[in-house]
Amino acid sequence: MAGCYITCPQFFKDNLLKISLLVAMEAGCYAISYIRFGKEVATHAISSKFWTLVLLATMIQVTVSCSSVILFNICFYLGIATRIEIIGMLLIIKEWTNDIPTIYHAFLIRNGKEITRHKLFNG
Repeated sequence: MAGCYITCPQFFKDNLLKISLLVAMEAGCYAISYIRFGKEVATHAISSKFWTLVLLATMIQVTVSCSSVILFNICFYLGIATRIEIIGMLLIIKEWTNDIPTIYHAFLIRNGKEITRHKLFNG
């Protein structure tokens, strides 16, 4: 990310508000986890893994062309949605749990039900 910024600082200046909002949402996830459980976030949500791939594609596009409109907007909104899902998970579960695939699974955990985790996505 630092290399991308060094190569294309104007992109980051033009999108400072959206990038700042994503960083704030990520910080919010960590703050909620520390406040509620005294531990770091470790939900490993499936949607976050997908967002990471979109983020990688966005960073590649920005590095190559110093521009990204459509892909960056997809990345931004997907990032916000995944952070909201993680915050929801952290507010739903009663005690710290790692490897929660989706918010639906957080409800199951809260109700004391076993969940199945896919080996590829959630150990």
